[in-house]
Amino acid sequence: VKVKDWEKRLGGVSTTIRLLRFLKAKYPKTVFSLALGSDAYAERHLWKDFAGIEKIVRLIVFPRGAKSPIPNVSSTAIRALQARKRLQ
Repeated sequence: VKVKDWEKRLGGVSTTIRLLRFLKAKYPKTVFSLALGSDAYAERHLWKDFAGIEKIVRLIVFPRGAKSPIPNVSSTAIRALQARKRLQ
């Protein structure tokens, strides 16, 4: 896994659709997938141009909660922990 700063380099407001359009233009032959928890998928109506996202990527939706094969970790909690560490 390589971490890239493409969202930062794009500048402005960061949205998933904006990043995906950039990536598709940069790598037109690549088939992209987007993994989401079922909780994020349930809120897809709040995302900017989710219909456009679905045209660019293959969606992989994972269950969340007790029946999930993935640890029940919130990205919000992770960001809060990172922020606290930066303040120390």
